Amino acid sequence: MKKLLSLLLFFTVLFDVVGQDSTALKSKVRKTIDELKDFVAIPNDALNSDDIDNNILWLRNKFNARGFNTSILETEGLPLFFAALPMDDSKPTILFYMHFDGQSVDPSKWDQKDPYELTLKSMVDGQWKEAPFEDLNSDINYEWRLFGRSASDDKGPIVMFLNTIDLLKDNNINLPFNVKVILDSEEEKSSAPLPEAVKTYRELLEADFLMINDGPVHASGKPTVVYGCRGITTLSLTTFDPIKPQHSGHYGNYAPNPGFILSKLLASFKDDGGRVVIPGYYDGINLDDATQAILKSVPRRRRRNKRTTPI
Repeated sequence: MKKLLSLLLFFTVLFDVVGQDSTALKSKVRKTIDELKDFVAIPNDALNSDDIDNNILWLRNKFNARGFNTSILETEGLPLFFAALPMDDSKPTILFYMHFDGQSVDPSKWDQKDPYELTLKSMVDGQWKEAPFEDLNSDINYEWRLFGRSASDDKGPIVMFLNTIDLLKDNNINLPFNVKVILDSEEEKSSAPLPEAVKTYRELLEADFLMINDGPVHASGKPTVVYGCRGITTLSLTTFDPIKPQHSGHYGNYAPNPGFILSKLLASFKDDGGRVVIPGYYDGINLDDATQAILKSVPRRRRRNKRTTPI
């Protein structure tokens, strides 16, 4: 718990540094937007290996420029991208996970000329209208938005991460952690090679903390550190019915209906409050008082904070 609190404290201090000088902040945001524009312009269809190779080349150049040592990790599928700052054995290590692939694009369904051309838009009369990037030269309105394939999921977090490293260096902040980064190239098609790759590169990926930079902004607009991610549990259920159709007038309410059997079974998994009622489901899961206090402190109502609203 002590290490976790030190991690949260570090990010709290980082957010304070970001907000110290609004002029410098806007200049930094503009630089970040320009870099994101450059990154989004590289197609990243998870089904196209050439796209993935082109993105890895961009990533290697950008991470190397920030002082990272980089490697391409071969897998049973498309390669992973790995980067790490020089290690200090006296410090704990954070491993950041993000992905740079995107889903296939149907340009006809996009309200802009090219999904891979980052587009700036503002809300006008309830509609998103395109705005020239030159508008950012005089001011940055944090109610504007950026549209493009993978602009938020998940190239945006990668570019923000890179520019955060720049920010820390510019402010002479000594990182209290070793930093490693693993970037997935097949997240949008289930990350099938990732589990085996984690085993293969276990020593390289070893870390005290794992942070996943992917997910929605909190409704309050405030920077958020979330610890604990929900996953997916799958199973197959089979219900049986008579081998021949049964006349409802003769056998209705008498012959078992597999649809109703299945719906009743599914409804029995949770109570009205959403809690799983399957015996043993929560075995081994315990939240101490400190953790529960943090969870209860999360604001529930939307609070507008223009400085931290993402674009």
